[in-house]
Amino acid sequence: MSCKKQLDTNPLDKFANDTFWSSETNARLAITGLYKGEIQMNSLAEFSPSDWWSYHGLLYLEFASDNAYDRRGDNSAFNKLSDGTLTSNIGILSNYWTLSYKRIARANFFLENVDKTPVSPELLARFKAEARFIRACQYFYLSQYWGCPIGDQNINS
Repeated sequence: MSCKKQLDTNPLDKFANDTFWSSETNARLAITGLYKGEIQMNSLAEFSPSDWWSYHGLLYLEFASDNAYDRRGDNSAFNKLSDGTLTSNIGILSNYWTLSYKRIARANFFLENVDKTPVSPELLARFKAEARFIRACQYFYLSQYWGCPIGDQNINS
């Protein structure tokens, strides 16, 4: 029994939800993380889009129109967008779908927890508005590219 307190610790490799929402700085970290999403941030060039807002995110989707042409030809998976051979089993677009829902889930988590942060009502309202905007952008992109119905979800909460 005396060892039990030593075992009940917060994770050492990440923030614990119980204590994270204790400062404005942490809330700012969380909203910044929503903006970043899964965008590849390193010193190397981005060779494939990782997100709608990544460097190549929306640009690469222009290959599916007559606005752009992937001159790498058969050497590029994105050639499937410009040569008319794109089918549902080609995984080059899966990041857009998967990471949109991941960012929506993160926005929902943010909105569920940000009220615990001791900040002014004005700043809290701004944080919530930014999270709702980020979430709405993801729904917009999904609806424009896949015609995904939002369903009965209330995106105003």
